[in-house]
Amino acid sequence: MSSGSLSSSDRVLFVADQFSDVDRDEVHKYPGGAELTDQAVIEAAPCSVQTRTFAQLTERDLSEATAFVIGNSAKATTKQLLRLARLSRVILFEHDMRICRVRGDMTFWKRPLHRHFHWCTCKRSDVLTLTRASAGVMFLTRYQQGLFERNPWYTCARSRVLGSSVFSSKTLDEFRQRPTTKERPIDVCLSYSAFRAKGFSQSMRYARRVSDDPFVIRNLPPNEVLEVFLDSKRFVHLPPSPEWAGRLPVEARFMGCKVITNDRVGVALEPWWQLPDDKALSVLSSAATRFWSLVDEMLSEDASA
Repeated sequence: MSSGSLSSSDRVLFVADQFSDVDRDEVHKYPGGAELTDQAVIEAAPCSVQTRTFAQLTERDLSEATAFVIGNSAKATTKQLLRLARLSRVILFEHDMRICRVRGDMTFWKRPLHRHFHWCTCKRSDVLTLTRASAGVMFLTRYQQGLFERNPWYTCARSRVLGSSVFSSKTLDEFRQRPTTKERPIDVCLSYSAFRAKGFSQSMRYARRVSDDPFVIRNLPPNEVLEVFLDSKRFVHLPPSPEWAGRLPVEARFMGCKVITNDRVGVALEPWWQLPDDKALSVLSSAATRFWSLVDEMLSEDASA
C-alpha cells in the first residue's frame, strides 16, 4: 500500500451509512446534508473513489483500496469499526458526533451533562479505537471540533477543520447567479423537523413575532428550497442542540435572506461567515478541493510520524 499524500493512481474507498443515490421513501424523499456533502466531496476527488455502505462493505473492498474516508457510521457494527482500525491511511469525516451514543443530540432529558452543559462524556470503545488508529479526522467546523475535544476519552493523532458543509458546483452557481434585486413576498421562512434538536418550535415562536404567516419549508426537493429562500426576506433557525455546520443557513444567506440563528450553529461561528458575501462565497466554493488538500496533509504527516 502506498504512503504519503494521494496521487492519481490511488483508489479511495469512501464508506458511509448511505449515499445520495439510495432508494427513497415517502418520509425521506430527498438526500440529507451529510449525503449531499459527501457527494460534492467525491465529485472533486483527485483520484478514483469507490463508495460502499456499511451494509455492502466486503473484505475485498478493503483489500483493493489504497486509502479510506469514513463518513457517518451509525449503522456500522463493532466488528467493522475495529476492522477499519487495523487499516492504514484512514481519514474520519465527522458529520455528526460519532463518539456520542445519541449522535450529539443534547436535548435528552436522561442525559443531564448533555442537556445542561452540552458536554458529551460517552465512552464508545470501538469508535475511540478507530479514532486513535486513524491517520486523521476531518471536522466540519471549529465548534464541532471543540465539542469532540471536551470528551475526556477522545484523542486523535491529528485533525483539520473544513469550515462548512460542501456544496455542489450546480448549487454554487445558483448562489452566484441569484438576482440581486427581486421582490420577496415571504416575510420569514423556517424549516420543519420533527426532531427536537432542530429547534422547530423555538424557530416558530421567533418567526411569529415577525410575521402572522411564516412559510414552513417541509419535505421540498433541494432546488425548491432554494426558490423559497429567493422569495424570502428572512430565514430563522434556532436549534437548542449543537448543529455542527448546517446547510440551510448557508443556502439562505447566499440566496439573499437575512439569517437569524444562534450560537448552536457551527457554520455561523466560522470566521468566513463574517466576510462580505463575495469573499465568503469564495471560501465556500473552495471547500471541496480544500477537503482533499487537508486529507493530503494528514496522510503525509501520518506517513512521516
